[in-house]
Amino acid sequence: MASQQLKRHQAVIWLPPRSAGEAVLSSGRPVFQAHIGSDDEPVRRPVSLEALEGIRQVWLVADARDVTLITVPVPPLSGKRLKQALPNIIEEYVLQDPARCLIVPGPVQPDGQRVLGVIDSHWVDAVLAAFKSHGIRVDALWPGQLVLPLREGRWSVLASDDCLTVRTGEWSGTGWAAGESEQANRETASALLAGKLMGLPPAQIDVWLGQPEWRSPLKLAARPSEVTLDFADAPLVRGAPMDLLSVHNAGLRTMLSRVDWRLWKGVGALAAASVAAAVIGLNLQWMQLGAEARSLEAAVRDRFHQAFPNAAMVDPVLQMRRSIGELRLKSGRPGPDDFVPLLARFAQAIGEHGRGTIEAIEYREGTMKIRFVAEAASDESLRESLVQDSARLGLTLTFDNPRDPTARLTTQGR
Repeated sequence: MASQQLKRHQAVIWLPPRSAGEAVLSSGRPVFQAHIGSDDEPVRRPVSLEALEGIRQVWLVADARDVTLITVPVPPLSGKRLKQALPNIIEEYVLQDPARCLIVPGPVQPDGQRVLGVIDSHWVDAVLAAFKSHGIRVDALWPGQLVLPLREGRWSVLASDDCLTVRTGEWSGTGWAAGESEQANRETASALLAGKLMGLPPAQIDVWLGQPEWRSPLKLAARPSEVTLDFADAPLVRGAPMDLLSVHNAGLRTMLSRVDWRLWKGVGALAAASVAAAVIGLNLQWMQLGAEARSLEAAVRDRFHQAFPNAAMVDPVLQMRRSIGELRLKSGRPGPDDFVPLLARFAQAIGEHGRGTIEAIEYREGTMKIRFVAEAASDESLRESLVQDSARLGLTLTFDNPRDPTARLTTQGR
């Protein structure tokens, strides 16, 4: 759990909803709300993965719309048997295949029932892989509704972006999509305060504002009701009673507890000596690489200022890539990941198989999303052939999963 004061290399990251898609993790655009330890002001701000340079340790907050909290009777099982029983227990409470869900058991309640946290496991894997690829360690994944402070006899509501996150009890809460316009925000808030979404609310509700624009629609929504709203800025998250990654860590702890470490003393001493020698060598190499990095950084900075003398340098590689794209666009020359060149190369890759196999195509920011007809998507040989032919033409064709007819097409290296 995060300490009361974040260090410079630490951050608490609010994840975007899964509906935004896994592609946003590598888009380079600000897709997270984050509180970073080096910030002077303790407020959330939008960041991208590329902007997290220097951050080595994070705690993640899952969007409340992606987490389902279920309180159900659970047999008194443990370990592997409990893990096998959980998908059958939640089957009638979730819309998707329970086998695709990460199910985290919480504490047993006084009435004998147990709290279960459910989230899509593929989404969690994609998030963890994205942070791991940037060298960032993820220590916990908390449900968005359970990180909100809760006072007795009150609800706690976070109004941020296009979502209302509601915590109604110690182990209960959810998230509601609220649209992007002020009218949609007001309508969703009115439905919540009128008891149409989660039952009648208490007389007082603590409201945490992710953006100040939420204050007006919430006040208007509260006028017809007898509910008092106490406003405050979005809270700084320091923990939650449930960690959605605990099932991963529990398996590792069980395995380590069964090891007899007395049999490994000699091997451990040899390994320690080898590690010490490796550390010394790595430090020497690190010093050499550091000098090279500083030299390269200075060269990049000089080249950037030569090309764009009036621009402030934040991320030189990303800025130069975008500027070159803008210059190419102004000159009328398409880039390799523009719509027409990308479509033309894919047409070469699909060849004679293209007729009657594509249902829809969507293009956005260098990525083409292709939906195949069900018959073509279920043909394994066709899928493998398309992936290989695309690779030969410098393209990367990636299917979301073996059963999904949707694939993403990008240029290699993007």
